[in-house]
Amino acid sequence: MIKRIVLISVMSIAIILYLLYLNRKPVDIIAVHSNDTVVDILVRDLPLSSKASIEWWTRNRLNILSKNNIKPAEQGGPEYFVFFKFDGKYKELEDKDRLCFDDIPSPQNCIDKHRLMSVSPNREKNTIYRFSHSAFIQSVDGKLSEFEEKK
Repeated sequence: MIKRIVLISVMSIAIILYLLYLNRKPVDIIAVHSNDTVVDILVRDLPLSSKASIEWWTRNRLNILSKNNIKPAEQGGPEYFVFFKFDGKYKELEDKDRLCFDDIPSPQNCIDKHRLMSVSPNREKNTIYRFSHSAFIQSVDGKLSEFEEKK
């Protein structure tokens, strides 16, 4: 009985530590494609939770823009950011719903549309973070709250 409790405890701690690792591991940015209105950021994965992804973006936004020679929105740059899961291999368009980029030569210049997160302002200049199953709004004063989008 004690062995079973110890085993369950050890396994629970290992699972919790692994989930914490997934939520804190560095984000591997594979490619960035941009135009005047949108920046598409291709990543292996984002942090595990939505809030951790938002925190990561908030901490790294200016650095990512700077490294990719993209002006921040405050200086006339794009305001809309989309993060896609990407395995590192561009594909041909074929008969699939794929996103293709003009800044790399075809035919292998497309990705599957596996959106992880999008970031955009609303009319009130709040920041909207959208995920597949949730959405958050961050007010100009920095307050973050989850909201349900109208379908």
